[in-house]
Amino acid sequence: MAFKDGNDLKLRDKDGRLFSRRAALAGAAGALALAGTELMGCSAFGVSANDASTASNELTDEQKKLHKQIVATYDVEKQAAIKERLDAEYAAGGYDETAPFVAQDSFGTDILSCYVRFATVDPVTVSYKVAGRKKSGDAPKVAAFSRGPHSGDTPATEHEFKVIGLIPNHKNTVTLTCTAQDGASRTSTFTVETPALKGEEEERLAVTAGESNTPLADGLFTILGNDSSKLDFMYLYDNDGQIRGEVPIVGYRCHRLLFPGDGSMIMSVSTTKMAQINAIGQVVNVWSTGDYELHHDYAFDDDAICWCWRAMPAPKPIWTSTARLPKKARTTALMSRTSSSKST
Repeated sequence: MAFKDGNDLKLRDKDGRLFSRRAALAGAAGALALAGTELMGCSAFGVSANDASTASNELTDEQKKLHKQIVATYDVEKQAAIKERLDAEYAAGGYDETAPFVAQDSFGTDILSCYVRFATVDPVTVSYKVAGRKKSGDAPKVAAFSRGPHSGDTPATEHEFKVIGLIPNHKNTVTLTCTAQDGASRTSTFTVETPALKGEEEERLAVTAGESNTPLADGLFTILGNDSSKLDFMYLYDNDGQIRGEVPIVGYRCHRLLFPGDGSMIMSVSTTKMAQINAIGQVVNVWSTGDYELHHDYAFDDDAICWCWRAMPAPKPIWTSTARLPKKARTTALMSRTSSSKST
């Protein structure tokens, strides 16, 4: 049985050594493109009130308020209500590429992102570029950041995607490029303001050059969690050490990122919860492990069944539900294992 997870990049340098890169960026959808299988929708659970206890007594009143908002972020019904509101607002206007519908971090899943939607008169592919920032005082220079949204390379007249890589606490200028099927392209711009980072991480990290002559992939380094006694986030940094994403989680850390192949990603968001975030940043599924705690290992096998392990006295199933897969319905099972069992 072969397992696939967030470490399976299968990218090597000229000497055959596996890259240490944690994740490669797929595009504006905010999905990180790695090997995976097509898990499409599972039974969803809400976030229990017990998750509120994750907040430490060390939190300030403002942080406690923010933690409650993060817990609410992983409520599937509330996320669906946000999507309905966005759909209604979009339907009420005549948004096109010159004046798109834009909402900054509408689903609360990445403060350095925005939801974008518009229509074009002809089928086009779409890409975007977040403008850089000049050095000013203590604020360092930031390079431009270009990506193509999930499915953005497929010509279409309706476009809905997530722009990532915005600069925190900044009025960002985003340039859209629409390319027609005859190769002709046209551009338009919009601006979106971002707030300051919610966590205590550095906006810019120092970069030390390595010895390899192989160029870095144009992806993002992923810090899966800060194991903080305060608020917890997953951080995404580019090759220059500039932060490009801040994803809030209920607590602890994200052990791994799984990529079903539909533009979404699946990750742990607390010791007892796993969540699926789709290509536009909406939380579409949340699974509970009940009284069992997640710890380090979960992956897809070759049959697109998701397994999770936790060292226990004896292996036993801790949760099951029906998963709807492209070819046929399967059962998704999270299993515990003995501490001496192997993960492959």
